Amino acid sequence: MADFALAQKTKDKIRELKGKDVKLVGRLFLKFQRDICSEYLMIPQALLLSLILHSKEKEKLANDGDSIPVKLIEPEGFTSLIKLVKKGNGMYVFGSQNEWRNVVSRNRFRVEVPVDLWSFVDGESTRFFVMQYVHGLNNQANANTVTVID
Repeated sequence: MADFALAQKTKDKIRELKGKDVKLVGRLFLKFQRDICSEYLMIPQALLLSLILHSKEKEKLANDGDSIPVKLIEPEGFTSLIKLVKKGNGMYVFGSQNEWRNVVSRNRFRVEVPVDLWSFVDGESTRFFVMQYVHGLNNQANANTVTVID
């Protein structure tokens, strides 16, 4: 079983934002340099639809190409405004080419260092995603949604 935990400073940030509905989306494995340097980060639709997104968000993402603004707390601590876009291949992606390239340029993503992707909603109902490096853990690919904030 994989070990999933938010860093204390991330928990503190979520509390500061009055975050609720904190869930693990999944562990992302960047296996090749092209995964890091691609035009966007792909997220399987099934994870977001069944476990993470609320009904109003799902309605706004009903058609291919639809998007909603979300905030992304990056591994290095920067918070960016980025779009979550529905793609026609059963996937969602973060942002446009330029938005994702900006995220990559501000962070130290490395091949074979997985990233946990978490989600929560703040006190103003803004959807946030949190990316956190995973170091020194048993990095297994299977994950369940986990609530970590009381």
